[in-house]
Amino acid sequence: MKDEAPDPLSHLSNTLGHRPQPPIVSENISVFGSRAAHNAELSFGECINRFELLVLCEDVTELAIDEHHEGARTFATLQGFSEPTELTEIFNFQAERWAKRRVADLLSDVLVSELVVRTRVLVKTKHCVAFVPYAASSPLHVMALPKAPRRNLVAVTNEEQQDLGGFHQRLAELISTAIESPAASIEVLWSMAPISRCRSISRMRVEYTSADAGVNFEDSPEELALILKAWLSLRADINGFWSRFST
Repeated sequence: MKDEAPDPLSHLSNTLGHRPQPPIVSENISVFGSRAAHNAELSFGECINRFELLVLCEDVTELAIDEHHEGARTFATLQGFSEPTELTEIFNFQAERWAKRRVADLLSDVLVSELVVRTRVLVKTKHCVAFVPYAASSPLHVMALPKAPRRNLVAVTNEEQQDLGGFHQRLAELISTAIESPAASIEVLWSMAPISRCRSISRMRVEYTSADAGVNFEDSPEELALILKAWLSLRADINGFWSRFST
């Protein structure tokens, strides 16, 4: 049965392409998103070290990581912006409205709601949850959130960093192998909360999207969750990493 309740993130479903904003910092991250565990671990350390320097820069307000996966190749860019992006401003405005109406945190409520309903949750670890959002922005759309209110990678603990690194690596692998088209590309956007502004955004979020995944997705986000869960079960049989996850 399709969930008829309005999704608090539905306002974001058509905003991912809003107003391109040139970054004032743009650095290639050669191994970020790599499926090799050693490379992924090195990359997270590389990013966090660089983040720690950038958050001290007065002219950098918002940080993001933009990944592009195409076949076995991965390209990633660390970006810094002088002002919050339009998507972030929209998100913060909605979070402020949510807080005033419900005296609650928007992303915390989304996370709790998904964990309670469970039909769209793909995987969860001790520190992370991945689910198919109710209002998708593309035929294939998965969102991951940290359970703790971590606004960017600098705020995560060492244990959370290790958990998030492996979680992301395997989730990207799952999505890549589950899509029907071998030529399909996957975009991954790490949206960090602005350093000193937009305080109503409590968490960073990671969004995995593909417009050419070959998935006929006219039914519901629950259908996509079932497809990905089926692949998750298959991968669990041949890769012990997934056996640590619960759904």
